[in-house]
Amino acid sequence: MAKGELRVQPGDWRFNTVTHLDLAAAIATTLASPGHEHHTYELTAPKAWTFEELAGALSELGGKPVSVVQDAELQHWMFGFLRSTHTSSTTGDLERLMDRPATTLKESIR
Repeated sequence: MAKGELRVQPGDWRFNTVTHLDLAAAIATTLASPGHEHHTYELTAPKAWTFEELAGALSELGGKPVSVVQDAELQHWMFGFLRSTHTSSTTGDLERLMDRPATTLKESIR
């Protein structure tokens, strides 16, 4: 960040992260209202974000440009973990249960 770079391993990275507050709101609604028995919900973001979108949000919030640099030499356990999980699937369940839009990437960073 100090160099204005977000260094990542090459790849088509996409993430469906949500905030704890959004999860709590959806879960509270489910527990407090009838009709959810025997239903399964996928509490994901309605849209997956990319490292480019993250860099854009960081640029706006930090007031200086941040660019994504793909570096095949970059070694970090996080990338191995992320490759082994399914981080890009999305549903509308979270927003439907909250009855409002999910917190945006930029707002969750703020």
